[in-house]
Amino acid sequence: MTTPAQQAREAQVEKIMELAQCFASTWSLVGGQFDNGELFNDSQATKEELRRAVIEAISAEPQQPAAPEWIAVSDRLPEPFTEVLVYPRPTDYCCEAQLSMDGIWKYTELDSCGANHINCSVTHWSPLPPAPKAQS
Repeated sequence: MTTPAQQAREAQVEKIMELAQCFASTWSLVGGQFDNGELFNDSQATKEELRRAVIEAISAEPQQPAAPEWIAVSDRLPEPFTEVLVYPRPTDYCCEAQLSMDGIWKYTELDSCGANHINCSVTHWSPLPPAPKAQS
């Protein structure tokens, strides 16, 4: 299933491809037997429209990631052993944790004593966001 952002991006690509094809077709006829004297101007107008479409596509601001969806533990729990963000109370921070099969929330990392359970009440959790994309 594609997202609205992906659909908009695909529509931009299709528009650019169509304009490129129109420009190439018009330009190939300039000076030929089918040129009525207007094809050069037509091709330049199409080229300018193509330029604007490309600039619009490459200068579009990247989509900001959606804010995490916090889910109350009273509404739903994550699958056991799935790493999620949790909001344990009475603290005022969130951390990464997993829910064990016996219903105990555990930090992803063990502390120096080997214990990793959360000694406070988890009220909300959120799926982890996708990992950042590697830059080439």
